[in-house]
Amino acid sequence: MDPTAYLKQLGTELVRDVTANGALASFTVSSDLKGVFAEATARRLIRNIVSPLRVSHGGVIWEGNAPERIAQIDTIIWQPNPVPAIFEVDDFALVPRGSAHVGFSILGRGWY
Repeated sequence: MDPTAYLKQLGTELVRDVTANGALASFTVSSDLKGVFAEATARRLIRNIVSPLRVSHGGVIWEGNAPERIAQIDTIIWQPNPVPAIFEVDDFALVPRGSAHVGFSILGRGWY
């Protein structure tokens, strides 16, 4: 296989799960459901790329925002070092700022 074809095939396979977002429209017109699915598939793609770091949604906490001003973040890339998540269940985590690498909204609502 020539290098260009190889790279194209590699890219196609890496984003296979994300391409399912269009097929979801056959089953629902709900923008809420489509958005939640798109965020979950994007988190899975990001998880594959940044492994062994963790990828969650939830919030990043520190002394300046807890408990009144913790924002909901769609995607947080973090590690349980120097401090593990305060709360972590499935894909949800409340992560201390020192353990968070980056947090952002997948649908373009901002960055942490």
